[in-house]
Amino acid sequence: MASQRQARNGGTANTRTAAGTIKTSTIKTGTSQAGSPAARARGGKSAAGRAQARAAREARAQAEAATAQPAQATGSRWQRMLREQVPEDMPAPPAWLQWTTWALALAGLGLSIYLTIVELEPAALICSNTGIINCANVIHSPEGHILGIPVAYFGLAFYVYLIALLSPWAWRRRELFVQRLRLASIVVGMCFVLYLVYAELIEIKNICIWCTSVHGVTFVLFVLIVFDATFRRPPIGVATQRR
Repeated sequence: MASQRQARNGGTANTRTAAGTIKTSTIKTGTSQAGSPAARARGGKSAAGRAQARAAREARAQAEAATAQPAQATGSRWQRMLREQVPEDMPAPPAWLQWTTWALALAGLGLSIYLTIVELEPAALICSNTGIINCANVIHSPEGHILGIPVAYFGLAFYVYLIALLSPWAWRRRELFVQRLRLASIVVGMCFVLYLVYAELIEIKNICIWCTSVHGVTFVLFVLIVFDATFRRPPIGVATQRR
């Protein structure tokens, strides 16, 4: 009996040992298969493929960004220019400057309206017609027209524009582009005045007192605006605060 139980126990032990050996060998075989050179090669090829795909996507994204960059840069530059403001610690222009320039713009507008009426109805002209002062000769001369359009019409349009740009409300605007626009406009207007003065004195050899009055108003506005932009405000090209 004892020998039979021992034999059975020994057989069971041997069976367990054999099963353990089989399991161990199976695990080792699986490990060796997973770590085989063929498996590593397949994994390496898969990783290389993913890396190539990722590099291709990055290159495509960079090409698209380079194509869209000029338009984005242009838009951002204009946006930055429109957002530029004078420093917060800089006060608004003095009230006398705001109201003086606006009153001068209104005066220039009134003179331009009168000269426009004279273009439409010459009989409305009140001016000497003898000697060096001869308004009719100046107004109706070829030099008094540009591309067939009377100069009075240009003056009217210019002063309607200045009424808005030189109003006290426009002077209080903090955007720097308003200052730049104001300065550029009065410089262009002054250059036009210099041409008209040259035409009167050199080519026509007569003077129109109404035209000269408009020229004088434009000159005073030029002095005031250039003085403000040069001495009281920051230089035009200096980077300033942005919203």
